[in-house]
Amino acid sequence: MVLLLVLKLMRERVPPPHPETPLCVKFSRGLVWTVTTGRNALVVSSAALIAYSFEVAGHHPFVLTGKIAEGLPPVRAPPFSVTTDNKTISFSEMVQNMGTGLAVIPLVGLLESIAVAKSFASQNNYRIDANQELLAIGLTNVLGSLVSSYPVTGSFGRTAVNTQTGVCTPAGGLVTGVLVLLSLGYLTSLFYYIPKSALAAVIIMAVAPLFDARIVRTLWRVKRLDLLPLSVTFLLCFWEVQYGILAGTLVSLLILLYSVARPKTQVGPEEGKCGWGSLGCYG
Repeated sequence: MVLLLVLKLMRERVPPPHPETPLCVKFSRGLVWTVTTGRNALVVSSAALIAYSFEVAGHHPFVLTGKIAEGLPPVRAPPFSVTTDNKTISFSEMVQNMGTGLAVIPLVGLLESIAVAKSFASQNNYRIDANQELLAIGLTNVLGSLVSSYPVTGSFGRTAVNTQTGVCTPAGGLVTGVLVLLSLGYLTSLFYYIPKSALAAVIIMAVAPLFDARIVRTLWRVKRLDLLPLSVTFLLCFWEVQYGILAGTLVSLLILLYSVARPKTQVGPEEGKCGWGSLGCYG
């Protein structure tokens, strides 16, 4: 993490190019910019080489990623029945086994995606269209079912890594997808020696800038009740991220419904009339 932090600070301090800058200086600055921009790949590759050296020497100080299945999944319709232990599980039984997860997984996925999008939109000063995000998630999950994929949703970790690497357009997703396909086809054997600690360091350093402690002070001054869903979300995320997001959303919704169901009004004499009337809502 220290190396990632140093490389990040170096990238932020690389001066912009100037027409009168000597060629050798431009080359050195470009080299520094390239190395610091690809710092995640540099750290992971270096850690893998170190872990491989220890493995060859017969030492095992690191927890490695391990073997990853090679090749691409076949394109086929999702199965509506599964045979296991000489027993066929029908589609209705599969739905019953999923239970509440059938509703919770899509809900949490949508909430997490919108939360990720809004977080980075506010950080980078751009706006998002929630309907467009939901349409993209739905279409991706439909297509993903043809290759037996996990439920597709937004990810704080991957999005943060993209941002820290300098990705600015949706083309980054296309490049990432192509690299993943190539890696699954030809490079899975090299991933065996990547230490999990190196991957954890990359994710931690990418997500750390998203934590804004100043919001606590702001909410304390503006509306202290909003600290309740914030605290619930923060604490439950240590258990499971999806539970934290879901619980925080429910608490926030309950607060909103309570304020709507029990509005506070002011009553006073109305100008030009004989009697009392509502002066408006507050609180």
